[in-house]
Amino acid sequence: MRRLVRRGRLSGWRALAAILTLLLTAATLGPGSPPAHAQGGGIPLPTEFGTVWEIVAGYNTPTHSVADQNDPHAIDIVRADGGDTTGSRVLSPIAGTISYVDYSDCLTIDNGAGLAVLLCHIFPDGSLSRGVRVQVGEYLGTVAPAGYANNGGLPHIHIAVHHTRGGGYLDGTIPLTGQWAVEGEDLPATGEYNAYQGRRFTSSNRSGGSLSPAPAPDPAPAPAPAPTPTPGRVPLEPGWNMVGWTSHTFIADIAGMLEYYLDGIYVFDAQTQRFGSFRPGHLTRDDYQTEVRPGDGLLIRIKDVHGLVLSRPASVEPRRLNLRAGYNLVAWTGAATTVEEAMRSLGDALAAAFWWDAAAQKYRTYRPGLPMVSDLSRVAPAQALWLLLDADAVWDPGVATPIDPPPGDVPAAPGGELLEVVGFSCLHLRSAPGTGAMSITCLQGGTVLQSLGEPEVHADGHDWVKVRVNGQIGWVARGFTRPYQTAAPGDNSGSDPGGPPANAVAGDATYYHHSLAGNVMYCGGRYNPDDPTIAASTTHECGAKLRVWRGTRYVDVTVQDTGAFPLNDIDLSPAAFRQIGTLPEGRIRVRIEVLALPGR
Repeated sequence: MRRLVRRGRLSGWRALAAILTLLLTAATLGPGSPPAHAQGGGIPLPTEFGTVWEIVAGYNTPTHSVADQNDPHAIDIVRADGGDTTGSRVLSPIAGTISYVDYSDCLTIDNGAGLAVLLCHIFPDGSLSRGVRVQVGEYLGTVAPAGYANNGGLPHIHIAVHHTRGGGYLDGTIPLTGQWAVEGEDLPATGEYNAYQGRRFTSSNRSGGSLSPAPAPDPAPAPAPAPTPTPGRVPLEPGWNMVGWTSHTFIADIAGMLEYYLDGIYVFDAQTQRFGSFRPGHLTRDDYQTEVRPGDGLLIRIKDVHGLVLSRPASVEPRRLNLRAGYNLVAWTGAATTVEEAMRSLGDALAAAFWWDAAAQKYRTYRPGLPMVSDLSRVAPAQALWLLLDADAVWDPGVATPIDPPPGDVPAAPGGELLEVVGFSCLHLRSAPGTGAMSITCLQGGTVLQSLGEPEVHADGHDWVKVRVNGQIGWVARGFTRPYQTAAPGDNSGSDPGGPPANAVAGDATYYHHSLAGNVMYCGGRYNPDDPTIAASTTHECGAKLRVWRGTRYVDVTVQDTGAFPLNDIDLSPAAFRQIGTLPEGRIRVRIEVLALPGR
């Protein structure tokens, strides 16, 4: 398999020549040619609108050559407007599909017509993965500092357009002309050494996509919520999960705990840099014998089901792990501590650590010495991590200093209130008031927020309120929230300080998946996820009127469907579930009161 052309390190005289070319041309640049602007056709720079960039290494250099890497028509660009190249935001120059992403260096965007744009020496955003669609202007990541992402000591962006067979496979480059002209200026093929070096361009790339907010006042990413140090029970989210393992077993035994909820389990062998897997329906005899050892990390993909919990051994014994240069999927076996302490034994061998935040469905990153691009600050016992190493090393939990568990959320300021996100679509938690501010995370309908009691700010036609949610602080448009303790007009929920009566029966409440909308229900009628009166029960017959309590809050429903779930459990529509809980919770403990039975 042909890897990305810019992924490997150069060696010998080519590496020296590459570094000298970059450093010398950067140091000797004069005013250069005037900035070019798009004149119709072509592609914009993959950079913020209005920023000025200069080609520091053009066609036909030691790192842009047919003999070495089959990419003579590549260019390297640096900031030329007084701004800092390091940390500059990288935006998509085309509409297409992410076909390859390496979170420590490169990504490719496939245009679906046999060509792909390669961008390197950047830190791709953790929300990107293969198959993600991007539009022009959508945020892709940031430019790496000197000495990172194989940039030869000079922060810059490598840009090239390659022929591709899909799946991240790249062949030769094409000149940046015609529909690929840079900001409308053709850069035709030439045999000249370092062709077009010194040419300047002003970016016309406007940030308009959902992944492309404008720069925030504070460029540091919001810290991820610290994983709860409870190694015995692991809540799983629909989609991908990273789970650390703490005992010796076989992958098939773990799969047996998850039954038909499982799409697949993957364990990574750092010695061979290959995955072992257990995928229902695609099994071999060897798959059943794949071992999982203490300190291994697992990738587990779960079908679209909420409330699933995996049981694993509760004890975590400290264990030294021999890691290899490259990627390692491993579990921390020490006590709760800061990420810096956890990584101390790895020294300079550590290039980066990645933790998959299943709730946010994105990677959180720690890069040594780079707080501006790091949003992972703590590690917990049995937490799984990807570790990228430049050399073999021993990961020793015994040298790390434990810390106290992270404190709970700070109470809201006086006058703060609980708010609930309304609607089914994503509401962005932003770093500052305004739709152009950086999106910290996406909040689903039903998420409960705590106002911090600060004055609201009016910007971009919205009133913005500062809130705390899941340990993160940011701003949301108030018009897309409602007071959590107040029922929505016309709904059938409420609150009673006295709580449920003594004869209310305990059970669990879940909710229907939206994909079932329109299906005929057991009692007649069609399922409507927006109807807050719908409930399914195997305990009560069609037409039973029930009051479902959670604490002092309740929602009144009518049994209109049945299902295969335990006695005294109840399935609600999302509209009903949101009256007493939040959709991300998936499954909540409730008490069920019978208000009336059919015919009575």
